[in-house]
Amino acid sequence: MRNIVIMIVLIAVNDSFHPSLYGQQRRTQQGMYYCRLASYHQALDEGFSRVAGATTGSAISVRVLASFQPERELIVDKIDGQPSIMELRLESSVWSHMTTFRTQPTRTQCLDVARNIAVNKLLVPIAAKRIDELVQAFEQVDMSTDNCLRDASGRCVGLNDGTTYEVRAGKARGRVTDVRGPHLTSENPALLQWIHKLIDGVENAEARP
Repeated sequence: MRNIVIMIVLIAVNDSFHPSLYGQQRRTQQGMYYCRLASYHQALDEGFSRVAGATTGSAISVRVLASFQPERELIVDKIDGQPSIMELRLESSVWSHMTTFRTQPTRTQCLDVARNIAVNKLLVPIAAKRIDELVQAFEQVDMSTDNCLRDASGRCVGLNDGTTYEVRAGKARGRVTDVRGPHLTSENPALLQWIHKLIDGVENAEARP
């Protein structure tokens, strides 16, 4: 089996709008200016890669924009030759610090704010066999996605708050919204189901004594 790196980033939005709505407004409802999304994603890239160090294999990354939580990242990789999951947790939300400027900030100002936020690293206690199963299951998922959430009648709908997963695997890209239940259909239900299994596996492992 080929080496695969799986990265999951959980992104918190502690403000009055979700980053996925960027471009629809220039300020927060409180009248403050916010950073551009390009600066935000660059800040996350730099912060997580600095703490994680070098990874191996072909990367599969999942970025999760989850309202009202600090960002975190999970990295599934070979560490000392063993399948492992590394978790990186930001002590506070990068996005919340990027929405408090009284004038339009520069890219440098945005990146400097993010660099002051600490990132904690933890190896998640999950069996290597279970990690291999997750990787093999991902290889069977079609990465193509619909362009929106859909309700029971097939109409596109949008959410102001919630969780969005941005997936990258080689040249393939996918973006899915976290939905549970029969009323809404995700842009790619199979991909969303895999993401749920990965995150649930991590949370269950961390909950065990």
